[in-house]
Amino acid sequence: MAESKLTAFRCPADLLAAIEAEMQETGNSKSEVMVRRLMSAYGLSEDAPAPSVVEELRAEMQAAIAPSELRLQK
Repeated sequence: MAESKLTAFRCPADLLAAIEAEMQETGNSKSEVMVRRLMSAYGLSEDAPAPSVVEELRAEMQAAIAPSELRLQK
């Protein structure tokens, strides 16, 4: 997925309720729900992982690499 940027906009209450209901059903964040829905509406690829998934994987990789780096420094 391309670089993500923070954006804010006003949303009708009934639309927000539908988004929040989907969040509860799927366990996804508001960003994940909105990005997936907008990408689908605009016919864009959904193959790219959601930003939170990328961040989680990056953190896991850094945690796995850190012990190796510490051993090399000794």
